[in-house]
Amino acid sequence: MDKWLRESIRRLQGIGDEDLAVARLCLEATPAMVRSAAFHCQQAAEKHLKAWLLALGELENQLTHSLPDLAADIEKHGGPQLAYEPLKFLTKFAVAPRYALGHVSLPEAEEALAEAKQVVETARQAVAALTGGDEDA
Repeated sequence: MDKWLRESIRRLQGIGDEDLAVARLCLEATPAMVRSAAFHCQQAAEKHLKAWLLALGELENQLTHSLPDLAADIEKHGGPQLAYEPLKFLTKFAVAPRYALGHVSLPEAEEALAEAKQVVETARQAVAALTGGDEDA
């Protein structure tokens, strides 16, 4: 794996990790910032799935917020089939919470955090396996 690809994967993972940290902080705030938390949960999952695609050798620019679409691309490139419902659930927070298009409850935001953590961990393990656990990936 070349240096550019390792750096791109690491950058996406870092941005995803930051999104997950922001989501946690939003839920710890008083009052909790549930719309922002849910949005950043979706973003964390999205960045880690895109890093996974890069590790699989998919270098095309993934211009989508649809986590099920990213999961389908992962499967198409030799990755496992991922659970659809959690990805569909997180995807609904990609756009609407940033505007007045929908309400996000505290339980939904907390569920989004739990689901995002699971997606991130699954993607992180897959990338480590694909890169040989390379610390630079």
